[in-house]
Amino acid sequence: MSTHQAFLTLGVELIKNKFKKQKGLSIVEAITASTILAISVVVFMTLQSEQEKRFTLLRKFDKAAYAVDLIFEELNAVYAPKPNQYGDPVVFQNTNPSGGSTQSIVISALTSLPEVGDRFVIAGVPGTYEITANTALTNTRSTLTVKRSDVPNTLPNLSLATNAVANAKLTFTLNANGSLEPYDDLDLLKYQDNTYKATLSSDIVTNLEKWGDLLNNHLGRALSGDKRLLEVDDVTVNIPVDDNNDGVTDQISGVDQFTSVTKTQVTITIKQDTVTEIFRRHFTNGS
Repeated sequence: MSTHQAFLTLGVELIKNKFKKQKGLSIVEAITASTILAISVVVFMTLQSEQEKRFTLLRKFDKAAYAVDLIFEELNAVYAPKPNQYGDPVVFQNTNPSGGSTQSIVISALTSLPEVGDRFVIAGVPGTYEITANTALTNTRSTLTVKRSDVPNTLPNLSLATNAVANAKLTFTLNANGSLEPYDDLDLLKYQDNTYKATLSSDIVTNLEKWGDLLNNHLGRALSGDKRLLEVDDVTVNIPVDDNNDGVTDQISGVDQFTSVTKTQVTITIKQDTVTEIFRRHFTNGS
């Protein structure tokens, strides 16, 4: 029996016992018993209301979980773990660091044009570089405007770390079209905020509006302090080694063997009123 049910029963029993032991109740006793009964009813109704409210909220979260699964599936559809290399690209001519916030570098042996936002490394040159602009493909060549992406964007010098020599190989590590990074810190509560949407690419906006509206239909209007946030991170995950495919983790001298792999982790955090749920899924990286 719950506390509020016991309290209610106590009030009723007090009144019953009084009637059994004596012909009547004094005014004080009657008022006391009535007060206990009234308080019990109020407590019962309050707790009942809170339980119903929480049950309704949990039912909303059950429905929202289906929406989150849909978001994960649609992210999986756009995710490309193995970056497109656009042919066998190389540096067209010797290029010295310019010492500025960006730098132009001519790339040749391209079969298609790399996209703005793509990232690559250059053999013999430290750092990772992101394309901020490009020219049309001519004779397998394009002039790319790049900046370093592996250091803080606030640094004044984001150009090449050292000389890039002719024929140095380029290896693309990330394609903007197929990466989940642009979805990092996507605030699904702002699916109707035009100022916020103006900072995002058109395809991200399309998904933001769809996902935000979907969650709103399941969860209802967000209150102050609520959260519906999508985050993207690279994480290291230990995978059991099973070289003989027997379903049992391989061991060396009785110690289970694991291999570490890097995966893209997508986290969707939903906070509604007093309930917070965190949903996660790992996407396999490639190179």
